[in-house]
Amino acid sequence: MQKTQVTIKHIAQALNISISTVSRALQNHPRIGLRTKEKVFEMAQRLNYVPNPAAILLKKNKTYTIGVVLPHLQEEFFSQAITAIEDVISAENYNVVVSQSRDKLERENRAIKSFISSRVDGVIASISAETTQYYQFRELEKYGIPIVFFDRAPKDVAVNKVRGNIADAAFEVIDFWPKRH
Repeated sequence: MQKTQVTIKHIAQALNISISTVSRALQNHPRIGLRTKEKVFEMAQRLNYVPNPAAILLKKNKTYTIGVVLPHLQEEFFSQAITAIEDVISAENYNVVVSQSRDKLERENRAIKSFISSRVDGVIASISAETTQYYQFRELEKYGIPIVFFDRAPKDVAVNKVRGNIADAAFEVIDFWPKRH
């Protein structure tokens, strides 16, 4: 038997208070008293309330989700990149949705379309080996979705990117290398 999702309306009815009071209490609004907040949080926990991402999107115009598209998770570099991205983003209460292009333009395009339809708040991307045009990423701009490229970034195009200089890194490594006599 399928149970219905608990909403703030259910919490409000159980406590005999307004829906807006429940909403404000769950957002820790300063106009709501401590006792009311405690009752709302207690009831929410008892009823197994889970916030509705669609309702949050409507109210705040945010999904708290970042899309990441990269060539292959099996590559250690990208695996480490995802770990670092998740660590930083989760500290800001964002979630990460990962899609692998597997170096195929078609898969990359599908990922971008999925991110747009899911209303992600931003995209981090390392382009596929087949990518030579960047129209799929321009689509993100049309919807106001910011994008930052890393590792593989479009060349000769003004984009936000994070890159390391391998030559500079090599010199730094050599400077730390123990000198042999």
